[in-house]
Amino acid sequence: MKYKDLTIGVALAATTLLALSATSGFAEPAGFPSHVLNGIDALQKLPAEGFHVVESQGRTLLVSTNGHYVVLGGRILDLWNQVEIRRVADVPKAQRIPLNRLRLDLDELGGVTVGQGARVVVFLDPLSKETPKLLEDIRALRASYQFRLVFMPAKADRRRASQALACSPTDARRFIHTGETPMSIPGDPGCGKERLQKTLVTASLLGIKIVPFTIAPNGATRPGHSTNYRGFLEENRHSNP
Repeated sequence: MKYKDLTIGVALAATTLLALSATSGFAEPAGFPSHVLNGIDALQKLPAEGFHVVESQGRTLLVSTNGHYVVLGGRILDLWNQVEIRRVADVPKAQRIPLNRLRLDLDELGGVTVGQGARVVVFLDPLSKETPKLLEDIRALRASYQFRLVFMPAKADRRRASQALACSPTDARRFIHTGETPMSIPGDPGCGKERLQKTLVTASLLGIKIVPFTIAPNGATRPGHSTNYRGFLEENRHSNP
């Protein structure tokens, strides 16, 4: 899923994420250059998907569009998780989305929370063919996990259903229990529009291109719907040492 009007420049994304990281209260790993993107002087998108060439403090860097990854002097840095990727085995940990560190305000996106326990965030299209089975799993697991459901369309022509659920928490809770999507947006036709727009921007920043998309308690991610959803969440319930 791509929305041309939601492209986020690397300067804005990197600056925002670094500011959040700096105030998050997490200890920085010794020797990790977390402020490598301070003072961007120039940037230009490469003729390849997802990366920019950035000039910063007299250095030339290769930076992912959302500010997640930086290549500096042969080092591959994951700024979000504050880890260095030194081998292929390090990649899965670098694919995590550390919501606590990023301090995203999920309430601004609308959506609804159900259940209790370790937090799981799910971006989903209410009209996706995978959604009914996903809702079954969420209902079955809500005694063990707190699910935050955030609605967004996989296709532009499905936008209205996601906006309606972002507009009405009551309809959103009914949707979780019954799978029923509202046929219209109650009251103000613009209700939920701003929340949906923020959701699409946030999804673009996080690199979410396929929905449903689950962020497990430890930040591990899973696009689509797993046949063993419970197993995925249990495996990623706690942070690895």
